[in-house]
Amino acid sequence: MGRYWTLFLGRRTSIKETDISVGVPTGRSETEGAQRLEVQIYTALLDLLDLTTRITELVDRKDVSRKTDVSDHLAAAALGQELTAWYRRLPHELKWASNNLQSAPPSFYLFQ
Repeated sequence: MGRYWTLFLGRRTSIKETDISVGVPTGRSETEGAQRLEVQIYTALLDLLDLTTRITELVDRKDVSRKTDVSDHLAAAALGQELTAWYRRLPHELKWASNNLQSAPPSFYLFQ
């Protein structure tokens, strides 16, 4: 449904990592740790969005009249492994844990 709205509004259906720049905080301040966490969250979110775009493209590529072949299953399995690897690469501060839930900024919940 969201894809139809983006097409209707004349907007892009996906955002690539090269379309966005995330500023890294400079200087030392009290909020530097929070800013660094925000950068980590948005970087992980961009990686996840890239992966979900490829998953969506695989699903959209499949023609209803065409039978599923082995390459479709292999591509889906590879994307599943990439998704698992993405979660394993997350820093501890970004994983779903009770101690993270208490101190996480709102952006933490974007990909949880």
